[in-house]
Amino acid sequence: MATAAVVLTTTPQQVSSGTSGVRIQSHKYKFKWVASTSQPTDLSIFHLDSDVYIEGKGAIWAWQDLGTTGTVIVT
Repeated sequence: MATAAVVLTTTPQQVSSGTSGVRIQSHKYKFKWVASTSQPTDLSIFHLDSDVYIEGKGAIWAWQDLGTTGTVIVT
């Protein structure tokens, strides 16, 4: 996967296809993320990180808190 900037909002966005490992990094804030085959609907269950590397397969979804938007770098 080529390096890309992704703007996160309060709606979960798929940031990896799940075909290989992925690194997601924010320089300014923490973001929420989950591994899921479909867009998550229960947003109370999540991991919170500013820099994460996920090895293996499985789609990753990421989002921000209400009132917060920002960019993460995905590789």
